[in-house]
Amino acid sequence: MNRVHILLAIVAFLGTSQSSLEAKPKFWLAFQQTYTVKAGTPIDRAKCLTCHAAPGPPNLNPYGLTVRDALRAAKSEDVTPAILHSIESRDADGDLFTNGQEITAGTLPGDPKSHPDAPPPNGTHAAGTTMPGMSGHMATPGTVPPSNSSLIPLHSFHPQIVHFPIALFLFGGFLEAVGLWKRRSGLREAAFLCMAGASITSFAAVATGLTAMFRNEYALKGNVLIHLILASSATVTMGITAMLGRKAAKKGKERSGWLYWAVLFAALALVSIAGHWGGILVYG
Repeated sequence: MNRVHILLAIVAFLGTSQSSLEAKPKFWLAFQQTYTVKAGTPIDRAKCLTCHAAPGPPNLNPYGLTVRDALRAAKSEDVTPAILHSIESRDADGDLFTNGQEITAGTLPGDPKSHPDAPPPNGTHAAGTTMPGMSGHMATPGTVPPSNSSLIPLHSFHPQIVHFPIALFLFGGFLEAVGLWKRRSGLREAAFLCMAGASITSFAAVATGLTAMFRNEYALKGNVLIHLILASSATVTMGITAMLGRKAAKKGKERSGWLYWAVLFAALALVSIAGHWGGILVYG
């Protein structure tokens, strides 16, 4: 691989990294539209961790669980100001301060160690219980999912695995096109190795995704179902692409023909759309 190929790989990597860094979770945008988040406060520093015990949807802290229950009660998939206001009177983390009081002070309503410095105005209830007229998740045993320090986190390593086959297959398709255009057999060989590796690791991505779905009790409907169908279809077409390439290699021929290119383009499209839908599940 010469310097041009190395440069292309670096550019592709930086491009995908930058797009991930610039993505903004939908919840955090809704939270900012509902409340004035002061710079430098714990909430401003936490951002998505205002609701999550770790990045991504599986691990929710007590406040995140309260938001989730409010969404289910409202039969809504989108966080709205009305839903956030409806849980302001609750004390999600059981630190004697209501969610609204903590948000106003800029402290974290899902972390019992983060609260206003002033004594609680209604300090007669014990942590882990509910004040009169309130309901929701409190800081009681069993309400907070295991943290990322667990040996096997609730996301079942799906976030770590899923990006590998996506990036590898897309980059393999790019090398395949450039190799055909430049008539460089070395590039096309590298493309086949990338796509074959991606097709193999895609099975691990689907398996960990299914495991995370069952462990977190996600309903198999809506965006979750669409993502599963797209990801499974992408895995199948990636595997067919790799098998067609292997079959051509055994015969000592170049990968060509309308069937190969049709399956390759279908796989590239499905991988891209499935990845996009996975981003929707995380970032909205």
